[in-house]
Amino acid sequence: MVNFSASTTSELLQTFVQLIDQGQIKAVVDVVFPLSEAAQAHTLSQSRHGRGRIVLHID
Repeated sequence: MVNFSASTTSELLQTFVQLIDQGQIKAVVDVVFPLSEAAQAHTLSQSRHGRGRIVLHID
């Protein structure tokens, strides 16, 4: 297994936002959990659930 670590800057995040807005990259969302179900989201993330992001929705 290869571990990878990188620093994230606000400039880099802004670049990602621009690329998403332009449709050049897309975020694949697998499932959305309310914040109250964060434990279930964590369990799913640990199961190597497959493709797509797990999102916590905060009201």
